[in-house]
Amino acid sequence: MCGICGIYKKGDGEIAPELIVKMRDVMKNRGPDDAGLYVAPHIGLGHRRLSIIDLSPLGRQPMCNEDETIWIVLNGEIYNFPRLRDELIEKGHTFRSRTDTEVLIHGYEEWGLEKLLKKINGMFAIAIWDSENEELILVRDRLGVKPLFYMELHGKVYFSSDIKSIWLAYDRELTLNHVAVDSYLYTCCISQEYSIFEEVKTYFPRIKNAIFSNLFLLLSRAPVFVLFNI
Repeated sequence: MCGICGIYKKGDGEIAPELIVKMRDVMKNRGPDDAGLYVAPHIGLGHRRLSIIDLSPLGRQPMCNEDETIWIVLNGEIYNFPRLRDELIEKGHTFRSRTDTEVLIHGYEEWGLEKLLKKINGMFAIAIWDSENEELILVRDRLGVKPLFYMELHGKVYFSSDIKSIWLAYDRELTLNHVAVDSYLYTCCISQEYSIFEEVKTYFPRIKNAIFSNLFLLLSRAPVFVLFNI
C-alpha cells in the first residue's frame, strides 16, 4: 500500500511544494518507508512509499524518464512487469531500477496509454504527467482495488489515494453528499463515481481514462478494460 497525490493547475501561478507535502504526509500510514515530491509549472506530484519491489532508493517516486518529460506515481503492483521489462529491453529501453513503476514509464513511451493498459496486469492507481502534451492522466485498476479520488474546482484538479488529502489541500468546507451517504447506509458501499462529498469524485474503473488537458476532462470513447471476453 502506497499513497499518491497531486495538483494540476493551468494558468499563472505556481503550485506550492509545501501544499503537496501536506497532501502527501497526511497519508504516511499508507507509505511509511519513503516520501517523494515533484513540482514544476502546472503540476505537483507526491508519493508515500511502502517498499515492496526494489527496496533501494532507485525505487523512489515520483519517477521520470531520461529526459524528464514523463513523470509517474504508482500505488499498487504490476504483476507481469518482469515480462514487460524484458520486452522493453529488447526494444532498446534501458532501466535504472528493478521496479514496476519504471516499466510503466517506458511502456507509456513505447506503446502509448491504451496499449500499455491492455498489457499490464495488476492492482493499481496511477497518475502520469506528460509534460510535452501538458496532460495529467489518471488510471485505476479494473476492479477498483486501489482507491483514487479527484476534484475539479476553481481552475485546479486535485487527486489522491485518500479523500482527506484533497480536503486538507483545498482547506475549505466541502458539501456532504446525502445520496452517497444514503447509498452507503443502505448497501454498505457508495456506487458509481460518488464520494461522501459532492465536490470529490471517485475515479470509476473500467469505464474510461481521465485525461486532464488544459483543464478539460477528456474521456476515452470505449472501455479500456474488458473483464470477461467469452
